[in-house]
Amino acid sequence: MAQFRIIPAFWVLGCSATAIQVLILRELFVLLSGNELCFGLALGVWLIGIAVGALVAVFLVNRGKPSYLFSGCLAAGPILALGSVLAIRMLRSFLQIPFGEQISPGLSLILSFLCVAPLGMLVGIAFPLAVTCLGRNAPHAETSSRPVGQTTSTVYAWESFGSLAAGALISFYLVGRFGTVEILLWTAVLTSVVASLLFLPSRLGETYLLVAGILALVVATDTGKALEQWSNLRRWQGFGYGDWVLSRDTPYQHFDLGRAADQFNLYSNGSLLFSFPDPYTEQISAHLWMSLHSNPRSVLLIGGMGGRYLPPILDHRPERVDYVEPDRVLVEMVRNRSEFRLAQILDSDKVHVHITDARRFVRETEQRYDLVIVDLPDPSTALLNRYYTKEFYSEIRDILAPDGRLVTGVEAPSTYLAGELGTYTASIFWTLQSVFEHVGLLPDGNLFMVASSAQPPSLDQPEVFVDRLRSRRISSSTFAPEAILNHILPQRAKAARNALDQLQWVPRNTDFSPQSYLRKLVLWSRESGGDSLADTLDNLGSWRRFLLVMLLLAASVPWVFLGMVPKRVSLFTSVATVGCAGMGLELVAIYMYQNLYGYLYREIGFLVAVFMAGLTVGAILGRWIAHLPNAQRILIRVLFGMAGFTFLFPFFLWGLSMIQPGHSIGLTVYGGLILVTGCLVGVVFPVAVAVLAERQSGDGGKVVAFADAADHLGGALGAFLPGILLFPLFGVFWICVLLGVGLACVATGFLMATYLESPYF
Repeated sequence: MAQFRIIPAFWVLGCSATAIQVLILRELFVLLSGNELCFGLALGVWLIGIAVGALVAVFLVNRGKPSYLFSGCLAAGPILALGSVLAIRMLRSFLQIPFGEQISPGLSLILSFLCVAPLGMLVGIAFPLAVTCLGRNAPHAETSSRPVGQTTSTVYAWESFGSLAAGALISFYLVGRFGTVEILLWTAVLTSVVASLLFLPSRLGETYLLVAGILALVVATDTGKALEQWSNLRRWQGFGYGDWVLSRDTPYQHFDLGRAADQFNLYSNGSLLFSFPDPYTEQISAHLWMSLHSNPRSVLLIGGMGGRYLPPILDHRPERVDYVEPDRVLVEMVRNRSEFRLAQILDSDKVHVHITDARRFVRETEQRYDLVIVDLPDPSTALLNRYYTKEFYSEIRDILAPDGRLVTGVEAPSTYLAGELGTYTASIFWTLQSVFEHVGLLPDGNLFMVASSAQPPSLDQPEVFVDRLRSRRISSSTFAPEAILNHILPQRAKAARNALDQLQWVPRNTDFSPQSYLRKLVLWSRESGGDSLADTLDNLGSWRRFLLVMLLLAASVPWVFLGMVPKRVSLFTSVATVGCAGMGLELVAIYMYQNLYGYLYREIGFLVAVFMAGLTVGAILGRWIAHLPNAQRILIRVLFGMAGFTFLFPFFLWGLSMIQPGHSIGLTVYGGLILVTGCLVGVVFPVAVAVLAERQSGDGGKVVAFADAADHLGGALGAFLPGILLFPLFGVFWICVLLGVGLACVATGFLMATYLESPYF
């Protein structure tokens, strides 16, 4: 009966931890304006919090009754997370951060620690306590009656299975249907009910049940929805302009919509996306793009701010316009608040709206286009960078008609292309130039780039644009053809080209080496006040070859000394390195899947869930291996096997990018790679704990706590270094080499420690 009560608690622990992690990181993503560097910092802080919590648990597992502390951590997690969500939404107003200003990297790190680390600590404390409770056979027992390896693998498997369930549920169903506050309240109800089952029919169990009833009543009376609305309004007051209209969570992003006078302001992840209606800007941009071609019969619009450019585009009477936007909510929000003509156009026979990933559409379409317009934000994230790479431009070239044009752009003033801004712009320009024979510049506020393989665009002859507009009878009360002359400036374009010619040495931007993303990170850090981080990133970029050699040397050092230190140290180092490699490989695989098939949150959520499934399978295998007499030797082979798998990992990814299999096949293959990664990580942890506990006295709770801390410290390092910082510096191949060298070296060190039989163990 005791096991029947306590086993569900391990599953719920995994559910609760994953729900808290996903929802808190989404909230921080909005607070920090959607920058992925800060997202990586927050993920690293979460894992560090778990590691610190595991170390705290070292002093708790053998004091008092661990079941009371475990149930307290289980029930308190979602409630504390709810308080963190409300605090995050009010932070900008509380700190009085000026409107439109981004939070600096230093402050981002501090806020991440304050909001995330305590929650991670609760999870870190709960895991060793759970192992101790199960080892004592009942929540109230005082002594251990089970092998540590068996109890560790059981808790690890059930927690991973709970994480899998929560990840799938949040990704596939809850996001977009329920608010963050409501999800956390229901999670708190679940954890309180499960905590009560551990102690019923005692007074403590009844107390937990009472808390669950109160929280359920809060949700049932729509108090949770009211709290969601109130906190969204408080968040809006920190960064929004005008009166708040609504907030929407989608699988892709968080939207906030405000209204000032007759204009709407749409924010995505805390940053202003665009304002509408803005007829003059919309017409100038659309007519400028359309007049780049002598007869644009087929047009592809990627982005386009909810379709606002479609009315002036159709004034040129093309035969077909394909509009690609991955987020249906964005189109609906603009459509429902725009003039009647846009709604008519979106339903017309000439316009074909595709709610899908743009790169996937470009790869799969059989249509050929006279004009392709890419109107997307700058590559400030790894997600956006995939629309500025050599691979993407090659895919665009393949769908252009013989005399077709591609127009894209960056937010850069053409009058100043020096320093970080110059190298950032040059990384995109010369990447485009490496694919197309002719690339011209249109310095119109932002710097537009016009590419063609057949003949150079006539960008130095403004009268050609005016003649085309007149011949197509483009004129209205807010636009005259002659107005285009103010936006075609040949002398300024020539000066910009001369500046870029001095920067041909800048590395090209590719899927496997996102150099434009790196340069944008430097710019973002400088603009938000993080000069020290900007200098660091800039210096690392300049010295990346030297840094790579140093990192390879550092990764190869462990085999020299790990054989001469206690075997316990070798094992903890192995657990930490496996955690680092597992997190790094998972992030690299998800990034490359995103490059190939697009950031579709359901599928990314599926891949994360597959990793958790791999952990579950690995934990079950680890439980079986831990009972074998040669478990230690098997562990060494697993470590060497994971090193070999890591070395081969980039070649698998490169092969997939070359073959470009269909989506279902690609999802299966990427899922298989991530499943194997998770399985290898899942095997190592329980077997290492079993080996460590062989010569330990007591129930081994301290061993579990130390191993859990090492695992999550390694995961934190893998989230921050390979996943965020080293990826734009070195690219996929060298990250995998670094991780593989590290794994091979710690495996060698553990092998030496085992066969030298250090007397200190």
